[in-house]
Amino acid sequence: MKIFIVRKENELDEEKQKDEKVQRVAIKEDEKFNYIVIKNPYDSNKICIINDIEILNQGVPNKLCLMVGEEDLYRDINDNSHVKKFDILNFKTKNIQKGNESNIEISSRDILINEECNILNKFTIIMLPRGCIFIKLDKEVNFFNMNINWTSEEIS
Repeated sequence: MKIFIVRKENELDEEKQKDEKVQRVAIKEDEKFNYIVIKNPYDSNKICIINDIEILNQGVPNKLCLMVGEEDLYRDINDNSHVKKFDILNFKTKNIQKGNESNIEISSRDILINEECNILNKFTIIMLPRGCIFIKLDKEVNFFNMNINWTSEEIS
């Protein structure tokens, strides 16, 4: 397993807060998509700790499903598609009709137009190299906006 889910601590110590990054990710594609893959690449030699993922839904009301797993589904996504890199994390989009049943669903939620929500709430995700987070939307979009609060630790 390349992903671990743990309950959040009630308070983060000041040292952790200083190292935490907030990455604003805006994905805009010409072709519609309903699946976003966030991957810690196999060659990163870092562990990513993701504390929050805030989604801002624009356009249409949608249902969002957050899943975790390994890179098997990521390989199925066409290698010709564009990979967006933010620091060590890679982002890909795809339009798929059927999800991968081997992924573990963490949360599912309906999101209204212009609603901002934190989809991790009580959990923190620890992502080893080759670990993936999958965000599946019920309705296709051309634009997706999120903020990710995360830190990384080098594996020695």
